[in-house]
Amino acid sequence: MKQGFLKTMSRALLLACLVCAATSMSAEKVLIDGLYYTLSGNFGGATVEKPDSGMYVGDIDIPAEVTYNGVTKPVKAVGVSAFSGDTLLTSVTFHDNMKVIYLYAFSGCTQLKRIDLPNTVTSVSDGAFSGCTSLETVTFSNQLGAIGMSAFYNCKSLKSIDIPNSCTYLDYNAFQGCSGMTDLVIGNGIKTVKSKAFSGCSSLQNVTIGTGVTEFESGAFEQCNSNTIKNIYISDLTKWCNIKFGSITSNPFCYVGYMYINGEKVTDLEIPSTVTAIKDYAFMRCIFEGNLIIPSSVKSIGYYSFYLCSLMKEVVLPEGLQSIGQYAFHNCYQLREVTLPESLISLGKSAFSTCWAMTKLKIGNQLTSIPDNAFEWCEKLEDVEFGSSVNNLGSSSFFGCSTLVVLNLPESIRTIGGSAFRQCAKLETVHLPDSLSSIGSSVFYNCPALKNIILPQGLKKIEQGTFLNCTTLTEIVIPDKVTSIGSQAFYSCINLRSLKLSKSLKTIESSAFAGCSSLRSLTIPDSVTSIGYSAFGGCNALREVKSLALAPPTLYNESCFSVYDQARLLVPQEAIDAYKTAQYWKLFNKMLAIEQIGDADGNGEVSVADITVLIDYLMGGGGPLPNELAADCDGNGQLSVADVTMLIDYLLSGNWE
Repeated sequence: MKQGFLKTMSRALLLACLVCAATSMSAEKVLIDGLYYTLSGNFGGATVEKPDSGMYVGDIDIPAEVTYNGVTKPVKAVGVSAFSGDTLLTSVTFHDNMKVIYLYAFSGCTQLKRIDLPNTVTSVSDGAFSGCTSLETVTFSNQLGAIGMSAFYNCKSLKSIDIPNSCTYLDYNAFQGCSGMTDLVIGNGIKTVKSKAFSGCSSLQNVTIGTGVTEFESGAFEQCNSNTIKNIYISDLTKWCNIKFGSITSNPFCYVGYMYINGEKVTDLEIPSTVTAIKDYAFMRCIFEGNLIIPSSVKSIGYYSFYLCSLMKEVVLPEGLQSIGQYAFHNCYQLREVTLPESLISLGKSAFSTCWAMTKLKIGNQLTSIPDNAFEWCEKLEDVEFGSSVNNLGSSSFFGCSTLVVLNLPESIRTIGGSAFRQCAKLETVHLPDSLSSIGSSVFYNCPALKNIILPQGLKKIEQGTFLNCTTLTEIVIPDKVTSIGSQAFYSCINLRSLKLSKSLKTIESSAFAGCSSLRSLTIPDSVTSIGYSAFGGCNALREVKSLALAPPTLYNESCFSVYDQARLLVPQEAIDAYKTAQYWKLFNKMLAIEQIGDADGNGEVSVADITVLIDYLMGGGGPLPNELAADCDGNGQLSVADVTMLIDYLLSGNWE
């Protein structure tokens, strides 16, 4: 604390304190009418000092002047720690001539209840009244220029403070811990409210801010209880918009309060046309029950500037606005429609997140990136119109927008960040442009209504959890440039029936398709080299697995498949011996060369004779089929007319597709 004092106390006050300290150490103390004094230096007057032993008790009246050895001097100061720790001191009376209350002069005087400083007092130094836990009332001099660090620290019973306009310096922690204070007036002379000046003023209800304030340093109002500050009074809205706030808890609005401008309660907040920028934290948690009107003069809106303005109903963002900071309109619960102007080029993280009532969003054509969490949990958002320049959607940008049904992304989109549309519960149809090259993890995680989506051809990887729990999705085609499918990418897509994998696919990671319980057939391209654990675990409807690779892909463990007994495995003729000995592949009880499909009579070739044998068998005229496993042309585990039809089509076309 002393280091902070040396850096920040005004030069005059610092010199005065040093003079006082030097005088106290060198000058002789004299006892006059029950009080000790030093009589030299200190603005040419006497200074009240601490006794060498014992303490002051009861009611103390510090006179305007004292006479010693025939010389009369004005009493101009209370010296360093003069009454410090005097717990039996019950009152103190000051008179004119008093100018300075020095460091820790009355600290720990726990029975003091009232202080009235005469109009001659110009400064109250560091810790002067700290720990005066019974102090209820302080009346300041109208000539007061400075209040030092921790001057009234932990004065728990103090009810109100009115800092006069004459005061130009308010130091760190000045009123920290004044937990009983309900009313505060900061005079027009204060420019900077130092860090933690009113920290822990947990009963504060009414705050009046003078027109001279240009900065509240970090934590100026920290640990003031949420929802206790009810009213904040200002007189110049332009100046308020330009105040620099060092942190969230620098602004008294962070504890929720109504704004009064020149005594009138604000319902519609109209920013003056003289304002060009709304600073960070300016109106966060401010209560006004109408609309926000921002003029075209405003070019930037700072971060957290309208955070949790929970009763604000409408805002029109003007053309000319270029940037909106992070969390600027976060938790504006009643905001219904937002149009980002054509001039906007920068939007901050979580700028409109948790705007629950928002139904419509229009994005201007100059904005290129939607940042992380920008519209997260806008639960009623059902209409989004993207600008033509948007090329990136940040992570969780539309997370939890549970009313979105159709999503048409512009052709400019290149990347979509992780969880961008996660938990969009009603999202059914998504148009992904061919320009899209990257989709992050969990982008459509838990979108249970999603049933129509075509993946763009430029995509190279399906990330972890991309379509996890998309329970309505019935078919998916993996583009041919995709080389990897991440873990749980299609986990629990319980209605997925049709799956076509990429011709370039190399790895299928753990649980990628686990729980896809409606998937009946699977073709693994010859490019695949590894399949992770439980990749197809729980795909219990699988009746046919076709692996086209000559070298069996590596299966990480037995859990890769869960249908070794019921599904047939089709592999190239020349690789069948390799699969029969390969770890975990050999667990398939029904293994067949792809070339044998349709060879119902088991003679090693597929011909019209196989059709005859199969028809006879189905009509009950023939005996057991020589090769029943090969006769199941469609791989569904049952022999039927469909197999005959498929066999005929093969003989006519030369392929099984």
